[in-house]
Amino acid sequence: MVKDLDLKDSKQKRLAGFAARIVKLLEKPEVQANEPLVAVIDDLLGAVYALIAARQENFKGKLGKSECPPILDRSKLIAGGKPKVSGNWMAGFHFNSAMFRLSAVFDRLPKSLAGCSHGEGCCEHGAGARYRKLKGKAWPNQQLHDIRKEVNAIKHEAIGVYKGRRANLNAALAAVNQILDLTEALA
Repeated sequence: MVKDLDLKDSKQKRLAGFAARIVKLLEKPEVQANEPLVAVIDDLLGAVYALIAARQENFKGKLGKSECPPILDRSKLIAGGKPKVSGNWMAGFHFNSAMFRLSAVFDRLPKSLAGCSHGEGCCEHGAGARYRKLKGKAWPNQQLHDIRKEVNAIKHEAIGVYKGRRANLNAALAAVNQILDLTEALA
C-alpha cells in the first residue's frame, strides 16, 4: 500500500517531481488530443506508483538467488487467506511491475509520438532523430534498453531473475527521466 511520500527522501522527492512533469504534459491540449500518448502516460504514471511502493518497502534488489522455501511459505499464507503485504518480496513485486510498465512505455512512446502502429522499435530511431534535431544531442536511453533487456529475460528465459537481477532503483529512476525527456521534447 502506498503511503504519503516522504519528500525528505531524495528518491521519493524525485518520484514526486516526475509526477509534476506528468501533470504539465497532461495539461497540454495537444497531449490530451493524442489518445495513444495519454494511454502511454497513464502506464508511465503506474510505473511511478510502483516505484513509490518499491521505495517505501525499502527495495534493495534481489538479495541473492531465489529459494523455494520462502516461495512455498508465501504461497501457504496466500492459500490460507493471509497474504504478506510488506517486505522485500513485495518491494520486488512492485519494482517488477514498474519495470514491465517502463519496458512497455519504451516500446509504445515513440509510436504514440509519431502516430504510427508499426512493430517493436519501429519509431524509436525516428523519435531519437527528432530529439537530436531539437536538443542537439542524442536521446539518452541506455537505462531503458537495460530495463527492456531484463524484462525480456524475465519473460523469455526459463530462469528469469532467479539468480539475481541487474536493474536497480537508480536505473528505473533514470529510465523514467529518459521517457519524460523524450515526451517533453516531442509532445
